[in-house]
Amino acid sequence: MYKFKQRGFTLIELMIVVAIIGILASIAIPMYGEYVARAQVSEGFSCAAAQKLAVAEHYQTKGTFPSNNIEANALSCSGKFVESVSIIDEGVLLATMGSQSSSAISGKTFSLNPTANGGSISWDCEAITIEQKYLPTACAASTSSDLPSGTETASAGGGTGECYSVGDSGTIVVPCGS
Repeated sequence: MYKFKQRGFTLIELMIVVAIIGILASIAIPMYGEYVARAQVSEGFSCAAAQKLAVAEHYQTKGTFPSNNIEANALSCSGKFVESVSIIDEGVLLATMGSQSSSAISGKTFSLNPTANGGSISWDCEAITIEQKYLPTACAASTSSDLPSGTETASAGGGTGECYSVGDSGTIVVPCGS
């Protein structure tokens, strides 16, 4: 008969495993928090889609950007993580993050700024009180020159979302990107 000697882990081996798990957790937890905040900010961009269309239609019919939601005939938008997205002076959309959002972005604001390009409208993101790292990468990387002529950008998606073509036949949704 063979006798098996029972062995467990030594204290040093257990301490090494705990140290490795601690190092991984110290990296993963902040990254996860940033990911959650970015996902919550994306709700503001989704919320702004209808207002962007209202601004584009107002510009097409009147030749000027609306100065508020009433003039654009659009409702202010809110959501679980977004307190409000409203049209302010010159068609600018101002998004304010709500109190249920991550503490890093709660109460912070960003804007979507329209630019008329001879029959089309492009949208640029601007971090007002929110940190740029929480905005979609399309906000830093995409400009109106990256898009085909006659389209306005969707705020997120890096040129793969919805764009609006504003022309004589009205405003229609077209695929973005080049």
